[in-house]
Amino acid sequence: MLPIFPNIDWFFTSILDMLLALVLFIYINYEHTIKINRLTRKQKKNINPKKTVIYIGMVIFVVVFIAGLFPYKPVAVMSNSMVPDFYRGYVVICKKINSKDASNIKIGDILQYQLERNAIIHRVTNIEEEDGKLYFTTKGDNNEFPDTKRVEENQVMGIVKFKIPYIGYPSVWFSEFLFKRKSNIQT
Repeated sequence: MLPIFPNIDWFFTSILDMLLALVLFIYINYEHTIKINRLTRKQKKNINPKKTVIYIGMVIFVVVFIAGLFPYKPVAVMSNSMVPDFYRGYVVICKKINSKDASNIKIGDILQYQLERNAIIHRVTNIEEEDGKLYFTTKGDNNEFPDTKRVEENQVMGIVKFKIPYIGYPSVWFSEFLFKRKSNIQT
């Protein structure tokens, strides 16, 4: 079945493999139960695997979305640098962009970009072009001064499109637990 989807990465391949195996197991188990036991129509309806397959599909969709395999991806906000627009513990939905799409960025857009090891989410306050490359000056809404380093177009990962309050706290707490200190990720 996998040759139908050429050039997919290992994560998506493994999810498809697991999904196929799980659906086959559920179907074979259902058929085996029907043949071995004498069941009424109501009993057969109660053990019908259609609902289970739908639930598995929904779980797979959520996992793939969280993993960032769609054009939009969720990102947990780890600091209060963008208050009052969004707070620590919010989840923002970022539309992924590449360096070709960077020319569509405007002043006032909120970017997610990579700076060293950290993913940062700040607002664009100025755009400059030097030698055919775009450079963005960013600033957190709650910060007093703009960021010291300009963002190059190849560092931009996405543009914030939506925000969802409070559902990012498990990620924040897990990060703090994992690193045994307050999160140092600036957003």
